[in-house]
Amino acid sequence: MTGKDPSKAAPTDEQKPSVRPTVGEDAVEEDAAEKGSDHDAAGSLKHAITDRLDKLATAAAKPDVETDVKKDIEKQEAKDTEDAIVAADDADVPAQTEAFEARAADSAGPVHEVASAAKTRQATATTAVALAAARPEPATTPAGPTLINVIGTIFFGLFDMFTNVIAGPPAVPPNSNVRVGRSTLQIDCGDGYTADADWYVPTSQEPPKGLIYLQHGILANASYYDVTAAALAEWTNSIVVAPTITSNIFACDSCFLVGDPMHFAIAKLFSGDRAALNASLDAAFEGEDFALPQKYVLVGHSGGSQLAAGVAGYASKLAGPNGSPDLAGVILFDTNDIGGFLSRGIAKVPLTTPVYYLGGDPSLINNFDEMGGVMKWLRPNQFTGVHLIGGVHTDVPQGTNPLPQFFMNLFLGFPKPENAAAVKLVASGWINDMFSTGRDTGIYPSPGAAMDVPTESGTAHVVGLGGPLHQLSFFESLVSFFYGLTGNLRFGFCAADVDALLAEELAKSTNTFAVGTTHGLCHRGSEQT
Repeated sequence: MTGKDPSKAAPTDEQKPSVRPTVGEDAVEEDAAEKGSDHDAAGSLKHAITDRLDKLATAAAKPDVETDVKKDIEKQEAKDTEDAIVAADDADVPAQTEAFEARAADSAGPVHEVASAAKTRQATATTAVALAAARPEPATTPAGPTLINVIGTIFFGLFDMFTNVIAGPPAVPPNSNVRVGRSTLQIDCGDGYTADADWYVPTSQEPPKGLIYLQHGILANASYYDVTAAALAEWTNSIVVAPTITSNIFACDSCFLVGDPMHFAIAKLFSGDRAALNASLDAAFEGEDFALPQKYVLVGHSGGSQLAAGVAGYASKLAGPNGSPDLAGVILFDTNDIGGFLSRGIAKVPLTTPVYYLGGDPSLINNFDEMGGVMKWLRPNQFTGVHLIGGVHTDVPQGTNPLPQFFMNLFLGFPKPENAAAVKLVASGWINDMFSTGRDTGIYPSPGAAMDVPTESGTAHVVGLGGPLHQLSFFESLVSFFYGLTGNLRFGFCAADVDALLAEELAKSTNTFAVGTTHGLCHRGSEQT
């Protein structure tokens, strides 16, 4: 129910019904003359109740009909509330209340009782209208899958099976002080989504500092990152979980890597008692009991960065106005903002929560260094990350299986050893500082300033974000334009409305009705507004 503009519905002083101390025949006639203009100036609720009061006032002047008046009041009690709700949209509530109070104060006997009862019913009706407006709309009833959903899902199902076979189980490098195990992780997306999850646990006797959620990129597998994951776990003394999420853009429920429903569902994993995460960790190391750290950092690469940003945004919204105190930070590796998932997600994260980006040289995969400008816009006057000089997309996915590593390098570029080492070193320093809320181990060059990063494989070079942006050539501008159009591809015809789901979750946690939108989030699967 949508109310009209109060400025249009409010009667002027001349239009307001006059209140007279006498209730007699002359007053009744004058009131009857006023009721015609009142009907035009005010809404149906004001007219109905005013008319009712006048009639009852006339009747109250005759003692022999007082009993009938009371009976009539009782008979109309239930109907008045319902009529008030229907008419509330066209009524001026403050003016009504003022009229009720004036009539009640200047009348006596049954008239005073009628006015008080009417005022109570009007207040009840107003409350009902407010609650109806505040109640979150239920998620839109999903449509059915189309032929392209079916065919696309079959293709990606076969592709995911092939990828899992090629990737094999996760492993750790020789002499690593980390153990790895695999289990499944239940994610509340669509009708339910089950993901393989690789868990990396340091063997240090010290309690883990935190939890790192590491998300792979488009068309990849979590096992492709097992060397990177093991390094982050060991060098930060943290537990790392790396789930494998399908890249099926044709998923009718949008439960895939860059779908808003998946981002929202993963954000819910970090709320409450984290039962799904704990169950997955216990299953990965059956018979052992681990205490899952409360603080966590979200890390993503390529399309996984878009997921990490989306999860961070929803987690911040679910936690309340000040964001999540458990979200220590977000790290994004070599990605772009096509589709707007990244900028919409990070915009919801409080500025007090660090969000850093590490990208390589301008290329198609990062939309020619698009993130340099995006981070500068999202977080002005803050440190937002670095460019890795000579960096390529495969600096991040480092794994123990040489077969998928070779093909990734073949199509996306062969990384320099010092750059691949620098990625893990820089990220580990940032994560350690995020968990300690300081800047003791990470590198933080000034905007546009260069800095050396010594590694065991040589010295890498980085430049702080915030300096001059990459200037696109005509060819790059053309390619970027058409590349950006791919962000408009949407096939989530069965996906729920994430705004409604978020409102429902907030209502559950506060026992009140959540009102409002979520910064232009999708209203149909991963669609944007």
